[in-house]
Amino acid sequence: MGFRPGDGAAAAAAASANGGQAFLAEIPESEEGESGWTDTESDSDSEPDVPQRGKGKRTIPMHKRPFPYEIDEILGVRDLRKVLALLQKSDDPFIQQVALLTLSNNANYSCNQETIRKLGGLPIIANMINKTDPHIKEKALMAMNNLSENYENQGRLQVYMNKVMDDIMASNLNSAVQVVGLKFLTNMTITNDYQHLLVNSIANFFRLLSQGGGKIKVEILKILSNFAENPDMLKKLLGTQVPSSFSSLYNSYVESEILINALTLFEIIFDNLRAEVFNYREFNKGSLFYLCTTSGVCVKKIRALANHHDLLVKVKVIKLVNKF
Repeated sequence: MGFRPGDGAAAAAAASANGGQAFLAEIPESEEGESGWTDTESDSDSEPDVPQRGKGKRTIPMHKRPFPYEIDEILGVRDLRKVLALLQKSDDPFIQQVALLTLSNNANYSCNQETIRKLGGLPIIANMINKTDPHIKEKALMAMNNLSENYENQGRLQVYMNKVMDDIMASNLNSAVQVVGLKFLTNMTITNDYQHLLVNSIANFFRLLSQGGGKIKVEILKILSNFAENPDMLKKLLGTQVPSSFSSLYNSYVESEILINALTLFEIIFDNLRAEVFNYREFNKGSLFYLCTTSGVCVKKIRALANHHDLLVKVKVIKLVNKF
């Protein structure tokens, strides 16, 4: 996951976003005193084995480099601290975007996921989602998504889940903010620990599922599958009134990736319905519960997929049909 520009393309794109002007940055001589951040371990212990940069104040000539670092460069502790300082102190949208891209790419690596947290970087990055500029918001979410792959980071980032959900619903349909925001929530709901924070958003997930494009559908189906595996979320999920278009996810013309994720969601729910006795009277017609029973419309549609052209879909369907 994460934005991985190749051959300096991202740096060129970033310079283009600034009207063709390169970003001239001064790197402060001493970061520790200004930022107030302290490392919990020494640079020699925590910093990856990469070439060290010289200390002292230095100006990057505009004709040489648009940013102090390549956007896809793997940075050590000192340089990550400098990028966080630039992000925190600058009001320039261009600088904010390039800094966030740099942090996002570094957050692909587990060592830097931990380092950024220890440098106090999580709230600095997460607070950027409060910006109205959708490009800045998107890049902040990209970094948060990569950082959320670290379980300890999730404990710090869970306070932003509802804000991200609000931004998803307020953003343009199929926008980058929606897609990356949903990826972040997918990571945050892999375990049961923070799913309850989104319990009041289940209806919105189904609404967006019916309206969104392929990328939106795939991420929402993953989130709903995570909910379905949690007994504390399952009943709320089953009781949700879902759009009538939900069953259309099981048509043969649906893109295979969407269909496989839709079948995964159905299988988890169906297995739970077989394992536990539910009172039909607790659920209203039009709820997910009624769509997923053996007499529901989804079962009929899934049976019709037994000869699907995609082998992975076909295998999954046969496995499911044998349970009916």
